[in-house]
Amino acid sequence: MQPDLLKGLANLLYDLRDTARIIPLAQVEIGDGSATGDWRPFPRFSHDVNVWIRCCPEYKAVRGWAVFDFSSNPTFRVGFVRFAAHSVIEAADGALWDITERYTSQRHPFIRHPGTDDDFNYLRSNGIMHVDHYL
Repeated sequence: MQPDLLKGLANLLYDLRDTARIIPLAQVEIGDGSATGDWRPFPRFSHDVNVWIRCCPEYKAVRGWAVFDFSSNPTFRVGFVRFAAHSVIEAADGALWDITERYTSQRHPFIRHPGTDDDFNYLRSNGIMHVDHYL
């Protein structure tokens, strides 16, 4: 992966950080868990939204980035903001819902990916799980 591309993306996401919003959590499942085809999202596997979209086509996947602001964390010698790849769903009325349980102490804001789904999927297929913007 090209370092300039990732640095450019990190800079762009940093510039967009004021557009980030906390997305409400929605608990979803397919079936009641008793049958082989039943499903519920796995914690920390946000890209499982694809399963939900195939079952419920009135929703669509929204690709983007969860924002982790370490700018004032004394643990790190240099402050930075991490943008972690994340996916949520969008309902027909435009409302966004996060169907992925996380093991973090708080919910983190979400920014829509500024490019296309193909761009996002290219990054993910090349192992890009996050980008960092150093301050």
